[in-house]
Formats: sequence, structure tokens, C-alpha cells
Amino acid sequence: MDLSFNCRLFAFILIALAIFAADDSKWNKRKLTTVSCGNNCSYIKAEGQSDILHYLFSGKPAMSILSIKTDTNGKLLINTKFSPPQIKVDPDKSFLYAFGIVFDKLIEYNDSKNTANIEKYDPAEWKNYSTAMEIVSNKQDSVVFFKSYSTDNVPRNITFSFWNFADNSRQDILPHLIVTSNSSLMNLVINNVKPSFSTSRFALAATYISHGNSRFSIKSEKSLDDEYSPGTFEVANWLAVSNNHNSFWQWKPVSYFGTPRSTMTSTYVKSYKLNTNFSRLPENPSLAYSFFTEMGDYNMSSNILSFGLTDDKFYDRNNYTAWSATFGYGIPPAETVSTLAIAIISVGLGIPALLFVGGGIYLCLKRRRNDYEPVFGTISS
Repeated sequence: MDLSFNCRLFAFILIALAIFAADDSKWNKRKLTTVSCGNNCSYIKAEGQSDILHYLFSGKPAMSILSIKTDTNGKLLINTKFSPPQIKVDPDKSFLYAFGIVFDKLIEYNDSKNTANIEKYDPAEWKNYSTAMEIVSNKQDSVVFFKSYSTDNVPRNITFSFWNFADNSRQDILPHLIVTSNSSLMNLVINNVKPSFSTSRFALAATYISHGNSRFSIKSEKSLDDEYSPGTFEVANWLAVSNNHNSFWQWKPVSYFGTPRSTMTSTYVKSYKLNTNFSRLPENPSLAYSFFTEMGDYNMSSNILSFGLTDDKFYDRNNYTAWSATFGYGIPPAETVSTLAIAIISVGLGIPALLFVGGGIYLCLKRRRNDYEPVFGTISS
């Protein structure tokens, strides 16, 4: 092979390695502001260079999320005379996409067979709790907390919390989910709820709604690295995919039955087969349902997420369950090999790589010496 080609090849490899080593991610940073949207509703506006993401969180009559994407001219007209408030995009042409998530109910079931599988039991035997919530804190532009009402059908100690970020970040506690400027982080905590059974487990029923003719699926991605979530090598993505816009709901299949969160207090999160057999939205006037009922152009799917693993005891072990997830626009963020893992791999591959690159440099230099011709030719005696 021509040595000049080898020189170009090695130069290309060196440049590629430099690019790979550098953190050249360009994130669309956003300006976050909180806008009034009535009682028991929080509205966080995330303004970017080319679009605006409008996040609305409402706890009546069921906890729900509504996220609307507009161009930079779009704004929301919010009628607070209704509960939940009525939402309209102005001007109409600024609307780009919307999706919503409704947490329909929290389920307690008697896992008497220790299967950690809610489908093994008759739904008629489940104990269903409302997810009606009230805002308890909304003092920051990027964080909102909801807590359940104290009624016979709603245990007081259930909380939902939501975080928005101006740029890329990671959750500061396990499972250290990736959050970007196009997504939000949520936490669910079920704390000190008096169980109805000695073998109680909990599950969350949710409905995911997407504008347009979206196709729904749940896909699991494997990871080679568990630095950020020790012992967890999987990420689950509930996807809504259409021709023009996509959205996602992402989590790692791990929840926690104690604090602080650790591998010693971790257990499994199980998802089930998606239900997409809907002729219309359920009779539940949540914020997300109300918006899409008015819009009329949507698809949706529902699922149940259950918390717990066979033989890891039951909810009354600590009377505590915590789970985190993210939701947002576009393609869900992918877990990449961490800096620590790269360093470990580099130790094993570094010497061969140096020999390879060094050999290429040597061949280039040797070729240059062999091609050198004196200006005055060869001197003969």
C-alpha cells in the first residue's frame, strides 16, 4: 500500500481520536420561567433558540402532565375559570406538537403468591387510589412538588415532584438519569402508607397521549456500563413516534424501598404489555385529557408499572417506595460509556494503540527519508 496513503490514514485516526475524547456535545440551553396558570397548576416555560416548550403540571382531578411545543412566537391562553384550566395555543400556526401523561391511579395489590406480577391477580381485588394532588411547593422556576390530599381514598404521603433543566444534566441521586433541555425529571414517592395487606405491593397505572398519528412502543436498551446506576444495565423507553415529531418517557427498571437510595435498597420495576385499544379518551377531566379532547387529533396508550421483585419482601418492609423517570421531546438520551470505563479500557488498549500510531509515524518518516533527493544529485568520486 502507498505510504503516503498510510500517512493520511494515520492523521485521520489521530483527529478522530481527538474528537472522540473531547466533549463536543452542543445542547440547546433554555431560559426557564414560571407562569401563572391558576390554582393547583404549575406552568414552566422553557424558551430555546428555535422553539418554546410549555410544561404544565396539574393535580386535579388526577395528576397529569401536559407538554406543548410551539415556535418562538407561540404562547398559551389559559382560562383559569375552569378546573383544570382550559389551554389554547395562540396563534394556531405556532403549534408544533404536544404530548401528555396522566397518572390514572395508584394500585395496591395483595401479592399473596409472591410473584411480583400484578397480572397474576384479579383487578377486582386491587385497591385503587386516586392520584388527585395539591401543590405544596412551587417557589423555583424549575421545580414543583405535589402531595396527595388526605382523604379516605388518597393516602396523605404520596408525592410527585418535577424538575426542568436549562441544559444537560444528571439526576443528583440514584439512578442518575440523564436530563436534557428537552426533557423533565419526575419522582414518585410512596411513604408511610398503611398497607392493606401483609403482602402488599404497589403499581402505577398511566396513560400516554401524543398529538397526531403516533405509534407507541416500549423498548429496552442495554448498557455496558453501570457506573451511574450500579447493578443496572438497562434503560426502558416508552416511545411515541410519528413522521414529524417524537416524544418519550424514560426510566431505568429500578426503584427504591429505603433512603438513602443505594444498591442495598433497590428493587425492580416491571412494565407490561401496552394497551392501545382506545376509541376515545377516558372519562377523566384531567388537564391532559381536557386539552386533547378539545384538539381531537391524538393517539394514546396505557400501561402499568409495578414495583418489587420476588422474594425481596413487600411494601411493609420499610413502608417506602421511590421511583424516578424522565419525559421529553425527540430521541431519548442514550447511556454512553463513562469516563471511568473509558479510562479502564484505555489502560488495556493504550499500549497497542500507541504502538500502532507510533508505527504509522515511523513509516511516514521513513518514506520521507527514502524519497529525499539531494538538490545537486549524487556526488561520484
